[in-house]
Amino acid sequence: MSQLTTYSGIDVNCTLQDAAYGTIQFGGVSQTGLASITVRMTLDHATIQGGMDGAAVPSYIPGEWGEIDIELWQTSTTQQDFVEAYNQLLVAARAADVSNQFSGTLLIVQSTTGDTHTCNGVAFTKVPDKSYAEQAGRVRWSLKACDIVSE
Repeated sequence: MSQLTTYSGIDVNCTLQDAAYGTIQFGGVSQTGLASITVRMTLDHATIQGGMDGAAVPSYIPGEWGEIDIELWQTSTTQQDFVEAYNQLLVAARAADVSNQFSGTLLIVQSTTGDTHTCNGVAFTKVPDKSYAEQAGRVRWSLKACDIVSE
């Protein structure tokens, strides 16, 4: 009888690094408030157009950019770190310095399965929506990456 590898969210560890705000380590073993993470490639490599004579015109578009959604608990230390990092980049942008907006690197490692994602040219899209309710909730940070290597 075959059995799949055991998955554990505690085995997901992440490092977000940028010259502007330093290094933020979060996830799994460090118990810093990571609720979930989704890596999404946004470029369709294979496209097909139709010629006026009905011929299929296939094309391949190179590139490996995408988006990363990171859900954090609103009371977590990682949420505080992300807000601080975002604000540092915002202050610089308001002073006409956008040089670090896409200079981040995000490394995601799931040690049990061996899955990794190395994301380069990472930028925050905006401050996430945040609700205030009877219990702590999740906030979703959306990041864009110019290059994502999935292994």
